[in-house]
Amino acid sequence: MVAENEFDFLIGLELSGVSFVRDYVEFLFDGPVLRVMSEPEARVAGRRGTFPDPPFRDVACELIGGAIVAADADPHGLTIVFETGGSIRVPFSSEDAGPEVVHFVPWLNGAPHVESMRTWENLAS
Repeated sequence: MVAENEFDFLIGLELSGVSFVRDYVEFLFDGPVLRVMSEPEARVAGRRGTFPDPPFRDVACELIGGAIVAADADPHGLTIVFETGGSIRVPFSSEDAGPEVVHFVPWLNGAPHVESMRTWENLAS
């Protein structure tokens, strides 16, 4: 179960890049990384795409440069909303992922701080 407001630490971060790594995607924030092993959905201006389907790449990349204004979790997933009105929906369950569906790797003193990495379990496991 995800605690209410557990993702507030994302608010204010600006999406600087999207990295596609075989069967998962990473959202980059000028240092910190949100790694998603489930099938996230990106929405921008009435268009949407779900990873790994081809439309996802274009829609997700349009979010680059936007700052996060809300990060709301419910029992089924996380919705990240950007100042542009676009969003990313991250499911907390996936039949194709392993035991974890989300990792957040923070940045400390100019480097990834793996010791402080946060993980969220796959509710389908």
